[in-house]
Amino acid sequence: AGAGTVVKIYPNPTSGKLFIELSGLNNATELRITDAIGRVVRQLMLAPGMHELSLDLAKGTYVIETGGLREILIVNQ
Repeated sequence: AGAGTVVKIYPNPTSGKLFIELSGLNNATELRITDAIGRVVRQLMLAPGMHELSLDLAKGTYVIETGGLREILIVNQ
């Protein structure tokens, strides 16, 4: 990810719907969500722009990585 890359992920905690905003990227980037023991539970390519994801994940703590960002994601559904 370059210096001008902006990644916004919200809401966090989430009850299943997640918005991801990617800007400052020239190409699609990989989004990966892993569970507490490191298993990949969701992986997809996202183009720059705004995305809405419906997550079908069990309640718990996950790590979300995209565009050079690594963030804890709380699912409380």
